[in-house]
Amino acid sequence: MDLFGDTDPRLMPPHFFWSAIRVDYSTAQRADTSQQNFTVAPRHWYLDAYIRCCDCQEVFRFDASE
Repeated sequence: MDLFGDTDPRLMPPHFFWSAIRVDYSTAQRADTSQQNFTVAPRHWYLDAYIRCCDCQEVFRFDASE
């Protein structure tokens, strides 16, 4: 049973990336959930996400390692 995408980053809750134009699953890096302070769902993976700036409309990549 996969809980919040713990075995597959594609099964993570979509609200983690609600503003992303695109998410690159090939860059998935396993997260250490014991270091997180979450209330509902832990983030099991870090991924590259492409997000458009609401001010300048330019698309920025937020790297999984950030």
